[in-house]
Amino acid sequence: MTTRDEWRIALIGFAGTVIGAVSVLAGTVISSNLQDVHDRTAKLEQQREKLFDELLDYGNDYGWASIAAQNYLEAGHTDQELLGNEALMSRYLKARHDFKTSVNQMSVYGTSDAWQRAEELYKALPPIGGDKYVYTFNYGEYDLAYGGVLSEYCQEAQPDRKDCDSR
Repeated sequence: MTTRDEWRIALIGFAGTVIGAVSVLAGTVISSNLQDVHDRTAKLEQQREKLFDELLDYGNDYGWASIAAQNYLEAGHTDQELLGNEALMSRYLKARHDFKTSVNQMSVYGTSDAWQRAEELYKALPPIGGDKYVYTFNYGEYDLAYGGVLSEYCQEAQPDRKDCDSR
């Protein structure tokens, strides 16, 4: 074998080593990127799950606090007496605040569809804002909106659960 043939063999071996190293490096980069995408997706699902949980929980709390206030009025108490009932009013105002905060959080961090569902739930419960408190709402509309949020929750935060959409 001549020196020239030895150089060719060495060059082919070196080229094979370089190709192998580049392939390993590319595989590592691709694998790392796929892992990053998977991690971000899992984190996003966890964040969305928390957003939906809070929206549904605080929506329920606000609905029940509104019903309790309305029942108090229907029992013959005046608006002034209700406003002076610290237990009922603090529950109502906290629930109202927490619900509005969860709707706002969904508008910032949720998808467009999630935000739309949150708005539907928001509109189904007593209006928030202004100086006058409103305690009544249409429970059928609320139940329908709640189901819409739950359905969106299943699609966005629990996509692998086949039974998630059933209530």
